[in-house]
Amino acid sequence: PLIIKEVRPPQPPPPPPLRIRQAAPNLPQPPPLILRERPPLPPAQIPAQTVTRRLPPIPVPPRS
Repeated sequence: PLIIKEVRPPQPPPPPPLRIRQAAPNLPQPPPLILRERPPLPPAQIPAQTVTRRLPPIPVPPRS
């Protein structure tokens, strides 16, 4: 029998991890939040209701 063996050379080791030594600048402080008055109360919830209306039937079209 003919045996064909394919061999690749070994791969080099992976490079070391990339390290970034720079930090983002500090963000400026936002101005203080001033609460002047209490917000208005939300409106009361109205429960949903179903209304059924009885409509007259559609008349039959006349035959010619």
